[in-house]
Amino acid sequence: VVDVPHTHRIARHNTMTKSIALICTSCDELVPGAKTGAWLEEVAEPYYIARSAGIKVTIVSIKGGAVPIDPASESGDFFTPSCAKFKEDEE
Repeated sequence: VVDVPHTHRIARHNTMTKSIALICTSCDELVPGAKTGAWLEEVAEPYYIARSAGIKVTIVSIKGGAVPIDPASESGDFFTPSCAKFKEDEE
């Protein structure tokens, strides 16, 4: 064990990047023909809130792979400016 002076521990801590994982559903159908998925605004809003706070965000699905988006969340009043930005974002 190496004893690190307190000032070095603080400096190292302040340079660490904070990160979170948004864990989303992998389910894309409730029953055959009934499409479902993550509600787009429930992914987009926390994504941009965290990013604006300097937090790295990784979006993952429970089974791995792409996160299905509920088609109903991509229309009408449900499709917010954050949703539109998210759909166009390449990150």
